[in-house]
Amino acid sequence: FNLSEGSERDQITLDLYYYTLQFGLEKGFTADKLSVLFSIMKSTHESSMASFWPARRSFDYFKDLLLQHSVQRPPYSVGLFSLQDVKD
Repeated sequence: FNLSEGSERDQITLDLYYYTLQFGLEKGFTADKLSVLFSIMKSTHESSMASFWPARRSFDYFKDLLLQHSVQRPPYSVGLFSLQDVKD
């Protein structure tokens, strides 16, 4: 992850990752769902920070990735998350 132990920014990033996993566990997500949720959050965070996106752009990117994993349309998307998962 290339994180520094003393960096406040990196501590915030670790909190994001920790609470992402905690959310998934509380929702009873399978290992596959946890992995994809984590990857979506990591990709959203990294893209947002690298491109200095405003919150709205970041959220739209997140929703696009989540939708790609909520609709079964091989080879374009895999329906891993249910409608209820997406609403939560």
